[in-house]
Amino acid sequence: MLNKKAISAVVTTVLIILISIAAVIILWVVIRPMIEQTGNALTGSCLDVQLEVTGCDTTNNRVTVRRGAGGGDIAGVTLLIQKDIDDVPTAKCIHSQEVLETHTFGTTATGKDYTDCTQTLATIGITTDYEIDVAAIITLENGEEQVCNPSGTPYTCS
Repeated sequence: MLNKKAISAVVTTVLIILISIAAVIILWVVIRPMIEQTGNALTGSCLDVQLEVTGCDTTNNRVTVRRGAGGGDIAGVTLLIQKDIDDVPTAKCIHSQEVLETHTFGTTATGKDYTDCTQTLATIGITTDYEIDVAAIITLENGEEQVCNPSGTPYTCS
C-alpha cells in the first residue's frame, strides 16, 4: 500500500518552489528597467562634481564660480538666479571648467559677453539680494547633455 500523504507533501513542495521561481522572474522583469534607468542617470559624474558660487558683481553683472576637486569633465554650468519664488531665470553657460578652477561669467570691461551663455547676465540684471546657485552640465555616454542638481547652497549677492 502506498503512502499518499508523502506523495502530496512532495508535490506541494515542488509547487511552492515553482511558484517562488516564477515570482522572482516576474519581479526581475518589472524591476530591471527601473534599475537600468537609474544606472544611466548616475553614469555621469554628477555625484562627484563640486561647484559653488563664490561671488557676484551687481555693478557689472558678473558671477564667479569655483569648482572643487573631484568629478569628471563638465560641458558647462547652469546659473539659477532667483529674486523671489515665482521668478527663477537661468543662464546656461558653456565653459568646460577644470577641476579647482575659478571662472567669472558675465561681461568684460568693454561690455562684451565673453562666455557662451544662452541668456546673458546683463539681460537678467543681477541686483542685491538675488540668490544665485549653480548646477553642472555633463555629457552622458550617449552624447546627451544632463543638467545636474544645483549645489543647494545659493550665494546671496550683496
